[in-house]
Amino acid sequence: MAGGCARADVYGSLDEIERDFGVRPTGLHRPYVDDLTRPNPDDPTGRSTMRRVPEVLDCWFESGSMPFAQVHYPFENRDWFEHHYPGDFIVEYNGQTRGWFYTLHVLATALFARPAFRDCVAHGIVLGDDGAKMSKSRKNYPDVNEVFDRDGSDAMRWFLMSSPVLRGGNLVVTEQAIREGVRQAVLPLWNTWHFLSLYAPRRGEFRTDSRHVLDRYALAKTAALVDGVTAALDVHDIAGACEQVRDHAETLTNWYVRRSRERFWAGDADAVDTLHSVLEVTARVAAPLLPLVTERIWQGLTGGRSVHLADWPAADLLPHDDALVAAMDRCGRSRRPRCRCGRPAGCACGCRWPGSPSPPPTPRRSPRSPTCCATR
Repeated sequence: MAGGCARADVYGSLDEIERDFGVRPTGLHRPYVDDLTRPNPDDPTGRSTMRRVPEVLDCWFESGSMPFAQVHYPFENRDWFEHHYPGDFIVEYNGQTRGWFYTLHVLATALFARPAFRDCVAHGIVLGDDGAKMSKSRKNYPDVNEVFDRDGSDAMRWFLMSSPVLRGGNLVVTEQAIREGVRQAVLPLWNTWHFLSLYAPRRGEFRTDSRHVLDRYALAKTAALVDGVTAALDVHDIAGACEQVRDHAETLTNWYVRRSRERFWAGDADAVDTLHSVLEVTARVAAPLLPLVTERIWQGLTGGRSVHLADWPAADLLPHDDALVAAMDRCGRSRRPRCRCGRPAGCACGCRWPGSPSPPPTPRRSPRSPTCCATR
């Protein structure tokens, strides 16, 4: 600025800079652009010089430019970008609501008059067992390899996906909490499958026409699971999907199986086929959350190559009966099984269930899969 001749130029490419300054900079950051000067074209005296403004643009500008800058749009890949923008999904720490998420939307609105992405998940902070931020120097978290060896990698996956951290809350990582997830979700599913593999006289078939009230309930409850998990995953509510799978696993092992054992021991075809069908659908629904355990269950049930190659169950695959599910759930809540010690079902005290008949001394056949659930 000189003699009242003020001028500001904003450059959109290296070509424009080279055109005006006669040199092509090797970078667009300081110090590469600090030496670029040129006479002010608006100053007739020719005494004023244009230089880089002293302010530095917020570094979040670059992060917000990521969707188009990474593919060098609009200079290259124009067709690809226009068919892939805005993004379908993005995930980051919830502090990015005022950082990356915000800048992405600001630039997308300014340049394209639309949002930068359609859906996002904002997670919280993962803390060590002392409540402080996880740190290698502090070693305030369980050894991951030990967790994998002892509990299986599904245990760690479930612990993270079912936690408040995927709803923006903070998460304290402890061995006890990881094992609790195994007890609440992994073991009930595995034990239900193991029970079927031990006591069913034959491999089950996919069949949903049983008229026994417990079978109808199990089928309708699983149909509700499909609806609920589908709805949760459609809006990226991962923790909500985990809650439904956990509750369903508890219903299967502590309600349906415990009240149907005599039917299995007697070789009841309706019971065998119903549990087979329920587990087959449950394995498909839970596969994104427990990929290794459900893989073992699926292969044992069907002999198929992989549950992850199977289709997601359709909404009408199983019969719905909302009234029966509601009535049976009320009954289950009022008569939830408890051990002799008074604790809820599933405690490790070793008590026998009051009034429960003893199982047969030997299974009808060998299980189709080992009892270990610590798959890696």
